[in-house]
Amino acid sequence: MLLFGVDALGRPEPSAVEGWSCDRDGRVWRLRLIEALRTEDHKLSLLESLKASPLEGCLPGTDLRISTEGAEVRLPFPYPGFPVFLAGLRLDLPLEQGEWQGPWREPGAGADAVQRFLWCGPETDPALRTSLMRLVHAWNRDDHHHDSFMPWLPYEGHRPPCPWLGEDDMDNRIEGILRLRCIGLGADPTSLHPFRNRLIEAGVEEGDGGAVLGAASLGHAHPEALLLRLFQSGAGLADSPHPDLVSFRSRLHLEVLGGEGGDPYRAAWNLLEDLQRKGWILPLPAA
Repeated sequence: MLLFGVDALGRPEPSAVEGWSCDRDGRVWRLRLIEALRTEDHKLSLLESLKASPLEGCLPGTDLRISTEGAEVRLPFPYPGFPVFLAGLRLDLPLEQGEWQGPWREPGAGADAVQRFLWCGPETDPALRTSLMRLVHAWNRDDHHHDSFMPWLPYEGHRPPCPWLGEDDMDNRIEGILRLRCIGLGADPTSLHPFRNRLIEAGVEEGDGGAVLGAASLGHAHPEALLLRLFQSGAGLADSPHPDLVSFRSRLHLEVLGGEGGDPYRAAWNLLEDLQRKGWILPLPAA
């Protein structure tokens, strides 16, 4: 049984969790199970479902506890949009036959949008990073949305120009030692293998410690969904402790998730586009 439903507008609806509330700051969230499911076993199952999800990776420092009505989630920073994020994870509460007689929402295969990307962060030699980004950009520049993340989402105004436009003079090989790996963040990374194979032919070595080809599943229709994946603890992307990423992480917590400035949607786009302008991330076309 799904913990949350999602309506036609992408908003969370009650399911196994019949309601939720938070403190004034939006940091402490209380999830209330349907009254008939408020047994110790079901509350433990709820906690285990939350712990097994990407929740703690996307929001490192989160504290999860059992409560009298379900679970309490203590976030490390305010996040008013937390229920939307949680519903997008499509978590479920396992039930035995006969434990619940009412209607329920069953977990399905889902059809989350997937954003593919190339990440090469500030730890990498700038010359190697530039060569890599220019090469992959050249492969995709004829695609209409080659410079756009999540082109299916609403975007007010005009998207900024591609930072790699005009970079036509380039080598077809990467000179120097640059390693590459493929990862899936809730998505199947096998669609990235053609890019990986072409890059290996261009001189890149397969292995850890360099560039990353990624495929990220986006559970809710908001650019913050991709940012949460990029900054996900343990992913080896923007979660790096490199000092150049500290201000970006702060902006994610304060402006995007916390809503400081009043427009977290626009703040999320700005942050993502600034990472792109730095030359650290490049969108890849859909599979």
